[in-house]
Amino acid sequence: MTDRPSLQNLPNRRQNPAKKENIAQILDRMDSGRSSALYFLGIAALFMGFMLFFMFKGQARVDISLAGGLLLGILLCLGIILVNLVRESSRGMREQERYYVIGEVKALTAVQQRALRLVLVDMYYFGFWIRTLEYYPCEVRMKGKTFKPKCFAIEGRETYRKSLDRDWGIVSTEQYRQLVRQLFEGMHSKLFAVDMDYCVNIDDYLSRSLPEADRDDIKQQNDSFISRLAGLINKPVTYVTDCFNEQGDKPKALIWGFDLWRVIPMSRDAFMAGYIKEEEAWTNILKASDLVYHLFDSFEDFFDNFRLGNAYWSNDLETTRLRQQMWELYQQKCNWAERDLPWQREGAPQYAQEMQTGFANYIKSKNKKYSEPIGFRRNGD
Repeated sequence: MTDRPSLQNLPNRRQNPAKKENIAQILDRMDSGRSSALYFLGIAALFMGFMLFFMFKGQARVDISLAGGLLLGILLCLGIILVNLVRESSRGMREQERYYVIGEVKALTAVQQRALRLVLVDMYYFGFWIRTLEYYPCEVRMKGKTFKPKCFAIEGRETYRKSLDRDWGIVSTEQYRQLVRQLFEGMHSKLFAVDMDYCVNIDDYLSRSLPEADRDDIKQQNDSFISRLAGLINKPVTYVTDCFNEQGDKPKALIWGFDLWRVIPMSRDAFMAGYIKEEEAWTNILKASDLVYHLFDSFEDFFDNFRLGNAYWSNDLETTRLRQQMWELYQQKCNWAERDLPWQREGAPQYAQEMQTGFANYIKSKNKKYSEPIGFRRNGD
C-alpha cells in the first residue's frame, strides 16, 4: 500500500478508477476559449488540406514551396490539437493525484476501507469518493494552499455546513457530538422498540375491561402499521417482526442499521465542514462500523435494516423507493473494488446496556400504558 490513496472516480462519475477522457468529454469541460481555439485549428487544417488536394489535382506543375507550407501548416495544427487532447485526457487523474499530495491525504487502512464500504450504495449512486474520508474534494484539506483543478471543484466549508444544517440540523461541533451520542444510544431504535412491543405484545397494554370490538380495532391498526412498513421496503411482514425478535447472542436488530449508518455520512460531512478533526471523524465511524459488522450477517442484511429504519423515519413511498432503486443499481451495475471486501467481524464490541437488552428498561418505563401514536416520528432528526 502506498502512502496516498489509489485513483478513484472523478467526482460525480461512476467510472472507478478514473480513466482517460474521450474527445467529447474533454471539449465538454474545456473552457470556451480553448475549445474554440482547437475547433479553429481543426477547421484551418481541413481548409489547408482541401487547398493541397485541389492544388495537386488541378495543376500540372505544383508550387513545391506552397505545398510544403500547407503540409507543414496541417501537421502543425494537427500536432497542437493532438498534444492538447492527449494532455487533457489524463488531466482528471493528474489533478486527483495532485489533490492527494497537497491535501496530505493518506491511504485508508483495511479497517477504514471496511467502514466506508457501509456507505458504498450511496457513493456509487452519486459518483462520490469512497477511498478517502472526504467523499468530495474539500477546502479543509488545502490548509491555505492554492489549487484550482479543472476537472472537479474543491468545495468550501460552507457547502458542507449547509448540507449538515439541511440534512441533520447541525450548525456546530457540539451539535454534531450530541447527535452522534444520540445515534449511538439508539435515537430511532428505541422508539421502534417501543412501537413494536406495543404491536407484538398488545394484550399487555390493553385493559381487560376494554370491549372486544375496541381491542380488535387497535390490533388491526397495529397490523396495518407493520404491513405499511413492510410494504414501503418491499419485504414480508415477518421481516419487520423479526427485527424485533432476539438474535441468539446478538442484540435485537431493531433499526440499528439506520442509526449507525447515519453516523458515517454525518461524520464525513462534519470533517469536510471543518467542525471536527479527521481523528474524531474516524473514531466515530469505526465505532459505528464495528457495531454494524457484529449486528448484521451481510451487507444486504445491514442495508435492508437501514431501509426499514428509513421507512420508519420517513413514512414516505418516494423516499423509500429511492433507497430501493439505489440498492438495485448497486446490485446490477456497481463494479467498484470495495464491493468485494469481505464481511467479517474483528473482536467483540462493547454493547451499551440498552442495545444489549433491546431497550427493555425504556419499554418498561412506559409502564404498559403506552398511549402515544405509534410510528413515523422524526424525533431529533
